[in-house]
Amino acid sequence: GARHTPRFSSGLVVVEAALPAMLLVGAGLLVRSLQRLSAVDPGFATGHILTFGLSLSSDASQNTASVVTFFDRVREGIAAIPGVQGVAMTSRLPLSGADHSNSFNLVGEPSGGASEHSAQDRAVSPGYFAGIGIPVVRGREFAATDGAGAPPVIMINEAFARRYFSNRDPIGQRVRPTRAGGLE
Repeated sequence: GARHTPRFSSGLVVVEAALPAMLLVGAGLLVRSLQRLSAVDPGFATGHILTFGLSLSSDASQNTASVVTFFDRVREGIAAIPGVQGVAMTSRLPLSGADHSNSFNLVGEPSGGASEHSAQDRAVSPGYFAGIGIPVVRGREFAATDGAGAPPVIMINEAFARRYFSNRDPIGQRVRPTRAGGLE
């Protein structure tokens, strides 16, 4: 027993000396990675933008018309604050890690089975793309007239257009959700 104490103590001293050095190296690598990440262009504006989360109780979110009215009032209230240049909403912020996919068929293709596709989606309000500096390459951004009672519209990114409409113009094409329902 007593003979092994000095060896154990010297081993403990080595570990105590190595641990802070490893932590410093790890912290340095983390700082360098963060610096590199901050230099990457995410494809949208990140400066002078304030974001926050807002959710409704499950009871309050049952009535679609009242939910739309609530969020319209929130947008109007924020837009009325002096200095606010624009207000838009989204169901999930870019690069937040919050994913949501919906399945769909292209109208004109057979329904279900192997022809069913899936894509990430987000609900956004009018002004969203302009607000974060994402240019609309073709077509138009959403408008207030795209609400209830209007024909449904979607916007797609260039990757979606290449994948599903490679040999035809995507404007005017239609998709049919297979799980979310209602949009065609």
